[in-house]
Amino acid sequence: MSTVVIATVVGAPALRQESGEAHRGAVSLSEPSPAVRSLGLASGASGGPVTPTPSGASTSGSVSAAASIAASAASIGVAGALTADEDVANRMPPLGSLALLLLLPLLVGTNLVIVIPTADDYSHRLGGDQLFGGLMISSIPLGAWIGIYLNQWMLRGMSFKSVLIVITAGTIFGNVLYALAGLMCFKWTLLISRVVIGLCNGFSLPCMYISLTVGLKRRSEVVLYFSAATTLGYAVGPTLAAVLDVFLKSMRVHNLVLDSDTAPGWFMALVYFIFLVLIVVVFEDLPMHVTRPRPRSSADAGDRFPLLSSCAAFWHVCVASAQLTMAEVYLVYVGQQHWGW
Repeated sequence: MSTVVIATVVGAPALRQESGEAHRGAVSLSEPSPAVRSLGLASGASGGPVTPTPSGASTSGSVSAAASIAASAASIGVAGALTADEDVANRMPPLGSLALLLLLPLLVGTNLVIVIPTADDYSHRLGGDQLFGGLMISSIPLGAWIGIYLNQWMLRGMSFKSVLIVITAGTIFGNVLYALAGLMCFKWTLLISRVVIGLCNGFSLPCMYISLTVGLKRRSEVVLYFSAATTLGYAVGPTLAAVLDVFLKSMRVHNLVLDSDTAPGWFMALVYFIFLVLIVVVFEDLPMHVTRPRPRSSADAGDRFPLLSSCAAFWHVCVASAQLTMAEVYLVYVGQQHWGW
């Protein structure tokens, strides 16, 4: 019976043609159709009579075929899942957007230390002292610490690109204010301008962008580029200050608006303006539901924060940055006081 059913389902069109108009709809077991022969239901190559197969054997064969098909589908599904996981682990954001976010720590580091060679002279000219010059330099990291929470608050109602535009515009304003402090003849303008630059630092945004857009297998590579850009900024800043000083002296430019003390502010304002244009034109924004800060869920509440290891990492970063900054300030002081810089 099962053989007849299979023949009826698979080879029905061919069987109807062979049986003729008089026997339409009947199934001929003596002359099997080619479809039936292809299924191996007829005996002999010449089209002999069909040998009925026991029902149990047919059922076991169907179960075996179904099992093999299910196994094949499962293997295909597993392979597809592995390929998808591999793609997620190797994902990368658009190159232009990533390059701009890696340029940001370079600008931040440069903006921090570019005033070191001239900070003491600038503060003395406006009535400050060495302590005030030190506050000028340290005000950016203090402002950046507050700026981290400010950035998180802004991301609740603004897109990632909008936050970048706002903090870049604020940094331009801070640098222009720093350059105009000599014209205002008010020393506290220097401190206020540096605090504004620190608030608009945005130093945590590149790390956030990397964690959201770069796969796990490429993340260490990109973080290495981020660290290299940050360190390079500490070296580029004093070098640019020296180059600007030599250029202005060679051009014999020295007034209340533009001189060796105010040139770092004007220069960084110009650089950040170019960076702002690139952000508007090149950067591809992220969806707000991805960048919006989310409260900790009850499932995450039980996760223990690695307090000891995190404190060790933070202490390393803090000591390394403090040592680098103190070395630069001390070398500039020694150079100006004893080496005739």
